[in-house]
Amino acid sequence: MKRLTILTILFALLTTNAFSQGKQFLYIEFTPTDATLEINGEVQETEDGTFQKLLPMGKYKYKLHREGYSDLNGFIIINNPDDTHYLELKLKQPFGLLSISCEHMKEIEGAEVYINGNRIGTLPIVDYTLASGVYNVSLKHPLYRIYSDTILISDESVTKLHPAMIGNYIDVQLTTSHKSAYIYANGECLGQGSWNGRLPIDQLIKFESRETGYDPGKIEYTLSPIDQGHTIQIPDPTPTYGSLIITSKPARATVYIDGENIGVTPKYIAKILSCTHKVEVKNNESHSSQIVNIEKGKEQTVHFDLEIGETVENEVREEVVEEEAIPFQLVEEKPSFQGGDANQFSKWVNQRLVYPEIAKENGVQGRVTLQFTVEKDGSVTRVKVLRGIARSNYQAELDELYKELKKVPADDPARKDVILDKIGQIEGEVALDKEAVRVVSSSPKWTPGKQRNRAVPVTYTFPVIFQLR
Repeated sequence: MKRLTILTILFALLTTNAFSQGKQFLYIEFTPTDATLEINGEVQETEDGTFQKLLPMGKYKYKLHREGYSDLNGFIIINNPDDTHYLELKLKQPFGLLSISCEHMKEIEGAEVYINGNRIGTLPIVDYTLASGVYNVSLKHPLYRIYSDTILISDESVTKLHPAMIGNYIDVQLTTSHKSAYIYANGECLGQGSWNGRLPIDQLIKFESRETGYDPGKIEYTLSPIDQGHTIQIPDPTPTYGSLIITSKPARATVYIDGENIGVTPKYIAKILSCTHKVEVKNNESHSSQIVNIEKGKEQTVHFDLEIGETVENEVREEVVEEEAIPFQLVEEKPSFQGGDANQFSKWVNQRLVYPEIAKENGVQGRVTLQFTVEKDGSVTRVKVLRGIARSNYQAELDELYKELKKVPADDPARKDVILDKIGQIEGEVALDKEAVRVVSSSPKWTPGKQRNRAVPVTYTFPVIFQLR
């Protein structure tokens, strides 16, 4: 038995010696080419992403690593002296992409997305970069139960998620008998007079009916499945009042409020709706108007001096009749600005223009063509927009857009964003027109133009260019 053991050990030694005496080439190509290669814990010499070496038969452990990449580890068996052992290695960056689709469930578009409790945006999510690892994904939508899932992000791979959220809502109708009032739920405007749509259940909702000049009607309600298809009546808004004193000089002028004849001055209105009103007074010779904001529970006085207004208007008419402004191309001696010409004025204007933030935010730019008059005393007057960036009917468009905005359902944020973008575009255009008028209107006096050696008013057409840089 002892002899057999000795022979077995001897045979094993001879076999191991024979195996270790053989050699084989190892050839490795790897990327990135500046990565570090270790074999059996020792750093190897490499060139342009390649390694080649004749190695004794055996088992080898390799490690490829580089900063900014995940390590790559493995084993190689060298056991064929008649062939070269080839190996290709590629390091991957330790991040992947996450995409969350809502194509199969369009109604959850806009749901808030959270990764490990941190909000990253709203559905859909496309190619959101995350470090490799395990994450918890949560989706929140006011009309659906919270969705939660665990995902694995792998190196340089795309993880796709197709969530199915469970509804947590009912269909109801909201109404108020005050048809001009706007209906709100938790501070969000849903519509005017009445509204049909989906609202979440098991949540306390604050409903309001609002209208200018009124205290809102309010009710709090928690919807449940039994409210499906029902109508919820919201209390009407309650009118609020102030008082108004109207006087004029001379007295006995006819008073109109919002176009309605209410008597003559002096006039005391003890109870007037607390909102904005247009107040006009007229007599046989003149008329005047003011916009008055009536505050709840407060008394306000407005006075109209019709005699002064009449005198000013007569003076203006006499000046216009006496002498019309001459276009600058026709005047014998053109006005000059600070010793220079219109180019000098352009530099002065450009140095004082302030690009409106609303225009910047909406990427609005363009040319505003103004007309103004250099008067006989050199002052700049009658500044107006001949051709602006804003369209002529912008106010009507804005009014329509704001009405449309109030009607957008709460579950349609994309439509709301589209309308807000249109509003921002128009308001940006208007802001540029107004900024051009503001700067030109602030011009210091010019040296007036002359015709036959006499100072005359001269009309200019002047472009102001707004360009984002």
